[in-house]
Amino acid sequence: MSNELSIQPTENINDFRKRLEGFQGRLNAAPNQNEVKSNPHAGNSLYLPISYVEMSLDELFFGLWETKDFKWQVVGNEIIGSVVLRVFHPVANQWIERTGASATMIRLQKGASVTDVSSKIFNALEMDFPHLKSDCLVNAAKGLGKTFGRDLNRKYSDVYR
Repeated sequence: MSNELSIQPTENINDFRKRLEGFQGRLNAAPNQNEVKSNPHAGNSLYLPISYVEMSLDELFFGLWETKDFKWQVVGNEIIGSVVLRVFHPVANQWIERTGASATMIRLQKGASVTDVSSKIFNALEMDFPHLKSDCLVNAAKGLGKTFGRDLNRKYSDVYR
């Protein structure tokens, strides 16, 4: 990944800076409030569905994004993981990366001890494992800006200037 920003040959540094600031301002715009959902199973915390996050990545980065280095491990009855989100910055003309991390429970039968692996719900990981990757991706996308939900559920937030 190059650290050099790409200035067009006919463009001066101030024009390039304005284009960068404009795009960064777009990344730090509030998400579409119609897309913000409330999770009743997590104290009514706010979130953006994975479909919205992926479509926003497609729209803002023209489909030029990918995930890599998805890592995971089982700890007790949870799976913890991380993934690297790479996007091709349309103004800087270079790939940038953000790492996201999350954890999700492996669903067990009601009343089971967290250490009782035999109580795992049949095929639970068919839903739980992709859920982990989605949560890691959403967490990584938040690192790009508010439009991906960066300040949802935060008591204090700052404003991009």
